[in-house]
Amino acid sequence: MRLKNISTFIFVSVLLINILVVCSCASRPETVAVKPFRQIDGEEFLRIVEKNPGIQVVDVRSANYRQMVYIRGSKHIPLENLESRIGEIDLSKPLIVYCQTGQKSVEAVKMLTAQNPVELMELGGGISQMFTFLATEPWKLLGTPDKKFLYDRLRGLIVTGEAVVGLPMPDASFTDINGNKVSVGKIKGKPVLFAFFPATDLKLFNKIAALAAAYRKKFTGLNFIAVAITKNEGEEKSLKKYLRTKKWKGQIYIDAQGTNAGRLGISEFPAFSLIDAGGVIRMHNVIQMEGPVDSCHDRTLEEMAGMVASGKLPPYPMSDAELSGIRQMKLVGAVAPAFSLPDAKEKNYSLSTYNTGGGILLIFGTLHCPFTVRELIVANSCSTASSPSGGFKVMAVLAGSSFQEANEIVQFASEHQINYPMLMDSSGEAFKKYSISSVPVWWVIRQDGVIRHREIGFAEATCKLVAQALEK
Repeated sequence: MRLKNISTFIFVSVLLINILVVCSCASRPETVAVKPFRQIDGEEFLRIVEKNPGIQVVDVRSANYRQMVYIRGSKHIPLENLESRIGEIDLSKPLIVYCQTGQKSVEAVKMLTAQNPVELMELGGGISQMFTFLATEPWKLLGTPDKKFLYDRLRGLIVTGEAVVGLPMPDASFTDINGNKVSVGKIKGKPVLFAFFPATDLKLFNKIAALAAAYRKKFTGLNFIAVAITKNEGEEKSLKKYLRTKKWKGQIYIDAQGTNAGRLGISEFPAFSLIDAGGVIRMHNVIQMEGPVDSCHDRTLEEMAGMVASGKLPPYPMSDAELSGIRQMKLVGAVAPAFSLPDAKEKNYSLSTYNTGGGILLIFGTLHCPFTVRELIVANSCSTASSPSGGFKVMAVLAGSSFQEANEIVQFASEHQINYPMLMDSSGEAFKKYSISSVPVWWVIRQDGVIRHREIGFAEATCKLVAQALEK
């Protein structure tokens, strides 16, 4: 089960499942047989819309998904209202139906097929497939540059307020250091590297200023803009005073209250966003000034900036799922990241002090995930398992912070007679250290603190697998 993360769901590579639906229809007197629907992929969808801009497109998702992102010009009719609102669709004209991942749209075409539309198409994989298609742009255009119009068409069709690599930078209004309003949407014709930082962190600003000076010399086609996050007018005045002493000549914008940074999903600093000459985001929310950036396929910030400055397309960033998988595997063979967390009864446990026996089985999950629940129950029998160094211990780290969630953990432990600590990671600190983006994930840690094995999902033979990993 994937953890809920509305602001980043766009970046996730979705597993597209092609579902074959067989529609049986009753015969009608003096009518032709009901026409079946046709499933199309993202590229075919774009070609159809390119040739027929006015084609009917119906979005059958719920309102909350529609608010995040939708296809321009599509009509929103939630699946649960489709039957009663069928009159809003012209069945004598071609029709395309889509949802988030392709599940609801299959149900929708079942209803619509019975109405005998002239031509019915379903976007396989839903709108998520459109973002999967978007991720292919850098390497696809290397071999077939004539397909650029498809990606440009996609950028014109997707409507979202999110900052998404491959789509235009959402318009945001700043003020420059002189108090003039500046619109990001008007900064086109020249690549831009934005560097966000808190106005009070002058040490960080000095580093950004040095980086800006170096990049301006190296990449003459790149516009480097520092964006200062201010909480009040006092912080803005203090920064301006400091800039006068430094005789700062570079470009700097003010983001009052961090309004735009928050809207763009930026919460850690420094944060760098790279936009090409056409206003399209090519890198976003990178927090590393130096060294390889794993989300950018280990390219450095300088390499990415150089590519965009020269007019090249850098690689599309890795999805959260890909990235977490790579980061997790890097932990195997290394010392397990330390943490200290409370259980539901507020008793604190630390990984190092708990690991005093023959090793630990460490489980990350949530009680809202049925696979986590099964894993927690099976793991309870592991306390009697053994390895050459003795029986290993079990510890679980669960996502949750509320009083209600604490009660659920207590009740679950009582119901299933759980005899190991189940800790609450209210801040997400431990989840972040172990790069957890989906659950359950469990780890086998030796007594010396070294991670021996990582496993994803539920396994009936968990205890045996843990013992085998500790014996290696």
